[in-house]
Amino acid sequence: MRESALRIMALALLLLIGCGGGGGGGGGAAPSGGSPQPPAPADPDPDPVILINEFLASNGEGLEDEDGDSSDWIELYNPEDSTVDLSGWVLSNGSTGEWIFPAVSIASGEFLVVFASGKDRKPSPVTVVDGISNLHTNFQLARSGEYLALADADGNFQPESRFSPGFPKQERDTSYGRYEGGTEFRHFLAPTPGQINSGDVYGGRVANAAFSIQRGFYDSAFALALTSSTGGATIRYTLDGSEPTAEHGSVYSTPLEIEATSTVRAFSYRSNWLPATVDTHTYIFIGDVVNQSPSGEAPGPDWPVGSVNG
Repeated sequence: MRESALRIMALALLLLIGCGGGGGGGGGAAPSGGSPQPPAPADPDPDPVILINEFLASNGEGLEDEDGDSSDWIELYNPEDSTVDLSGWVLSNGSTGEWIFPAVSIASGEFLVVFASGKDRKPSPVTVVDGISNLHTNFQLARSGEYLALADADGNFQPESRFSPGFPKQERDTSYGRYEGGTEFRHFLAPTPGQINSGDVYGGRVANAAFSIQRGFYDSAFALALTSSTGGATIRYTLDGSEPTAEHGSVYSTPLEIEATSTVRAFSYRSNWLPATVDTHTYIFIGDVVNQSPSGEAPGPDWPVGSVNG
């Protein structure tokens, strides 16, 4: 009888130990089940996005401002579903500083052109006709390329509208804008301020051919290499003084052996890019000068007829 009682007490003690782990002070394992946590609430008011869609950094004969001047300009675009208030937003070129927008808004799917003239004008009210405003920043755009950015009123840079360290070198009366509404920029032969970017585009201007040996006087033969810093560019050259083009001249592939007085003219080009300018280097060998003809005959068979800069 006593043995049975002891067994009952031991069993009860085991049951108490097994059930006590769920209490606050029991230190037992956490329950494996439970209700799933609700997802984090979405941002009720996300920051709006405004894009620098196109700009012209060398305006010669294009869009004129209210003074009749062909000023540089920057075009903004609103891809949002609602109107965005630009009050307090900032355009900056880094060197001159920041230009802050006055009270002006841009409707959904619309454009706003601001003149980068350096005139620093913020009229009230702002007039906008066909996307062209009478706003003027306190800076101009450098044709050689420079930093350009757009930030909201809280100082947040628009990630797709910040050119750092700078946009590339620009061409006169040729704009730089988003291609087919994407993130890539192209040069547009026909600028479209206040409108969708369209028309003929090109990737840039091909860099001039670089000569490994500078023009001058020489007394021994050398190998001349021609290169272009533009990837995918083709180089054509001539040795007879004629101007190389995309159709005329020899295609460069290996260094040229220059053994006598020579005039080398080189031209770089690439499909869908603006071509480089022709560069000319003349190499004069001292021996040819000493032995030149007293009657004025050309030093060699490849010597050009007429004047050639180089």
